[in-house]
Amino acid sequence: MLAAELINPRTAAVVRSYAQRVRGSGRILNAVDAIAGDLRRDLGESLYPAHAASRPLPRVTTASLAALQDYADGEARWRAGRLAAAVALYRAALAADPGFAMARTALASADRSYIYNDPADCRAEYQWALARPERLTARELMAIRANRAADSGQAAAGAERREPSVGDGLHARRARAGRPVADPGRGGQLQPRMPGH
Repeated sequence: MLAAELINPRTAAVVRSYAQRVRGSGRILNAVDAIAGDLRRDLGESLYPAHAASRPLPRVTTASLAALQDYADGEARWRAGRLAAAVALYRAALAADPGFAMARTALASADRSYIYNDPADCRAEYQWALARPERLTARELMAIRANRAADSGQAAAGAERREPSVGDGLHARRARAGRPVADPGRGGQLQPRMPGH
């Protein structure tokens, strides 16, 4: 059970109480989000601004809410093509939680992009991210290994070989970051793409 109380600072009286049943530690953030939504509604915030300002947090492992927020903001900046801001936010996430493997993975992908082009740092970040698998979920471990394989030009073990389509997440992310992507219209040759093109 997760509970919160809204207290009048002048009188110390409880104005409202909120509670959410939590079934497992993986659902704590969902409960916090539900309580925050109830609180916003009770304080009179309209639903549209609350919905527009809210976005789901990434499903990644970190002990720090600040690191999680920085990582989520970094991912949003990366998708928007604001790469320098994204990298700064990934570094801020690591400052808040030095063991945050998915932030290391995001930095590794940035290091491998044509924008930063630092293969040595890319390898070091992946090596660090994979050094402590006990801190990772099975999904994160698989994602890190697949990203490392893609960034090193190897196919992930057991992955189906096919041409990436424009809708593919990794393909689209690489295209926005200036990474080479296969262009089916040119016989699958790698074509560099710049952000925004």
